[in-house]
Amino acid sequence: MNPKFSVIITTHNRINDLKDTLNSLEHQTYPQNLFEVIIVDAGTKNFHNIVEEFQNLQNFKFILNTKLGISIQRNIGIESSTGEFVIFIDDDANAEPNWLEEYNNHLNLEKLGVLAGRIRPLWGSNVKNYHKKSDYIKNLYSIYDLGEKIKEVEYGFGCNILLRKSALEEIGNFDLEQGKVGNDSKGMLYGEDVLSCIIFPSVHFLYQVFS
Repeated sequence: MNPKFSVIITTHNRINDLKDTLNSLEHQTYPQNLFEVIIVDAGTKNFHNIVEEFQNLQNFKFILNTKLGISIQRNIGIESSTGEFVIFIDDDANAEPNWLEEYNNHLNLEKLGVLAGRIRPLWGSNVKNYHKKSDYIKNLYSIYDLGEKIKEVEYGFGCNILLRKSALEEIGNFDLEQGKVGNDSKGMLYGEDVLSCIIFPSVHFLYQVFS
């Protein structure tokens, strides 16, 4: 039986953060046999250490990819997935224990194509107060909080988002001309997640808080 959810993580040179992310997915309240975790790495040094630590977990898959580019990596993850829904989480994010369970609880929404969840910052001690209050900074770091109620919106952010795989494939997955590449030193465009939401075919995009 194929899993319902395919959780996809793209990563590059964030071993410590990624370890925390994978630990949070290991301890989900949602049954582990009903989801898979696909990690697509773009050449992280000593990545084998992560593979060795988590490779025995049920439905955890590791893919090594030599090409930098978040859209490239995400498409590789999609093509390797077997779930009806794909869910993206960043390699520096921690999922709440009921994260997948809450997604599962909201799959009955009419014409569901995309769901996005709240993204809350874990501010470090060196962060200034004006950073915490700045809408620009919040947008820059994909901090996403539209309140407690379900509501329909135009887009969400790719660090906490669910997409129906069949509809995503209908638009050709992610645009390879969009999204961060490497350290972004050449000013490559972001927004591959937002663009995909805007052109999603004939489905509602709904925002739901997951806490």
